[in-house]
Amino acid sequence: MTGLLRAEMADPFGHRLHTYLFVAWAFCAPLGMMPWAKDVFLGALIVWSILRITIGGVACGWSTMPRHAIAITMAAWVLWSALSITWSPDPAWGADQIKALRSILIPFAAWPVLKHWKLAVTAFAIAGTGVAIIVLLQGLDWIEKEKGGSIRSFAFMGSTGLVLAATLAAHFGLTLTEAGRKSVVWHLAGAAITLLALPLQFGRGAWLAAAVSCLLLLVCLAVLVQRLRLRVLLITTVCLTGIAFASTIDTALPGPSVGDRMAQRIERAMSGLDVSQIDIWQPTNQGSIYYRLKMWNAARAVTAAKPMTGWGLGGLSRGLEHYPGLTGRKVEQITYSQFDPHSTYLYEAASTGLVGLTLFISVLIMSLTTLTLRIRMCPGAIAALGILAVWIICSVTETYLLSGTGVAVLAIGLATASSPRETT
Repeated sequence: MTGLLRAEMADPFGHRLHTYLFVAWAFCAPLGMMPWAKDVFLGALIVWSILRITIGGVACGWSTMPRHAIAITMAAWVLWSALSITWSPDPAWGADQIKALRSILIPFAAWPVLKHWKLAVTAFAIAGTGVAIIVLLQGLDWIEKEKGGSIRSFAFMGSTGLVLAATLAAHFGLTLTEAGRKSVVWHLAGAAITLLALPLQFGRGAWLAAAVSCLLLLVCLAVLVQRLRLRVLLITTVCLTGIAFASTIDTALPGPSVGDRMAQRIERAMSGLDVSQIDIWQPTNQGSIYYRLKMWNAARAVTAAKPMTGWGLGGLSRGLEHYPGLTGRKVEQITYSQFDPHSTYLYEAASTGLVGLTLFISVLIMSLTTLTLRIRMCPGAIAALGILAVWIICSVTETYLLSGTGVAVLAIGLATASSPRETT
């Protein structure tokens, strides 16, 4: 009998409550308009875990954690990130950045109940669909938008595209693998709602992540689960037909179509990439793509100065402030704390050096590999694989380790990958 099973049998009430807290946290994870909600359940999970270990006497529920490769590497990465504050030129700002990683504690706090990961992924998808509905209502002007017409900050505080793309991947993965007809219909409807909302967010990185991750799910299922090939073909045909039908309606409606505006955004991005020289010293404003390329160049230069250990959490912003060309977009002067390289991987390399980046990439690779291998045994794991794939792709152009919501999305994928193999 495994330690996980002994803990569940010894304390069934504590196990149920532990599961409820885990699922409730997952439901609150995408609700960026209520950041306190997921923190409340995270705190409750930590407290309940401590009580179960000390008073409940079920420490055996965590007995496998010290031998789990993903858990060990995650812990090493977080500890190294925290240690980097000691050599940061701004430890106070570094402490604020380490606080953003708090959701990484979820796999550890929920370890005995990680076998219920499918409930957590479903809860995340339900809440993400709620966010998509809010975005749709804002697009119809039924809910007031932020100043300047932005729908992004109300619904998500800057991470709308990430959550919408992750929700779409979760729904799509569960549609392809769930057994019950009602579940398939519900997830297909959730995917349709999210797909309608995603173009309204105008985040090009999220569009790319959604497309690539959904294609990845199709390929993985077709290759690894042969019995689902016909189902994959049928559902893919239904989805493509629905997209074509929605596009036809969009084109027929009066006014500029969503498709036209998406094409304009993509064309603008391609033209932004067509530059002969990126000057990180002159504060010129040639659009968001040019500015992002400037930030990437500056981040690489800063990283080269301290390649092994990095600047420490909080120190990267100090390094970037030496490049006056980064202050030239939209505002005359910005504080150094607003500097980030607009790439999770450049941020990690510059902040924690080659050591931190290696640990971080190792966690992602091991999690991707684990989830992919589990698809044969448990096809539903493909939903978590889609969420993690979306996060990895979106993080190329955004620094989601500085966002509580962004880290929460990552934690969903890592928690599923860390779940015990025998329970899937």
